[in-house]
Amino acid sequence: MQRIDYESGNIIGAGESATFHILKYLTKLHSKTLKQFPENGIYRQVPLEWLVPRQDYNFLSEAHKKGSIDLMIILNQIKIAVRVQGKGHGQGLKGLGKVKHDSVQERLLKNNLQLVDIHLRECPNVFKERVTEIAINEVKSSFKTANVLIPVV
Repeated sequence: MQRIDYESGNIIGAGESATFHILKYLTKLHSKTLKQFPENGIYRQVPLEWLVPRQDYNFLSEAHKKGSIDLMIILNQIKIAVRVQGKGHGQGLKGLGKVKHDSVQERLLKNNLQLVDIHLRECPNVFKERVTEIAINEVKSSFKTANVLIPVV
């Protein structure tokens, strides 16, 4: 069953809810609504437009402009975008189109914040939507792979 984020109207993909709860547990941060952005906390479905400089955003295709970041962690000066990368094709993109879309998004984001991808192949338990010790360790490993420290309040 597909779930929809009530604020953005975007689909909540597989693994996203488990990752969200794991990050709340690990960081001790509270969930925030988009209206509270950019207060300290964890956000769902943050529009890409809010995260990249206007001059870069203006040159993006419409498909990119509609994009959002699955989860966003903000703690003081630390800003971490978390993309939950399952089998889904977000934005209706498939195959190489999805890869190209993700790489453009990555180049734009890495200039302004830290980026962590949670991949299905590396985090199978997270994508089963289970918040277990194994899933928590998978998320920790993804942060380590990205060379990003998990901030803690």
